[in-house]
Amino acid sequence: MTNYSNLPAVEKDQTKQYFENYFVTERGVSQNFYDAAIGFFEQQTNGNAEAAANIVARSEEHTSELQ
Repeated sequence: MTNYSNLPAVEKDQTKQYFENYFVTERGVSQNFYDAAIGFFEQQTNGNAEAAANIVARSEEHTSELQ
């Protein structure tokens, strides 16, 4: 008897791996928020755009470690 299915024929391990993170939500920051944060820290660092971008990037890393 033929088994018809719309699911791909894969190992059970791959299927299990897919569903393990199925309901994990991706958290991110919109570009507008990112630009506003850089603008804020650029003012705080007296116009140093590179320092402002580094502060924002490091704060994102720290926040993702806490989640």
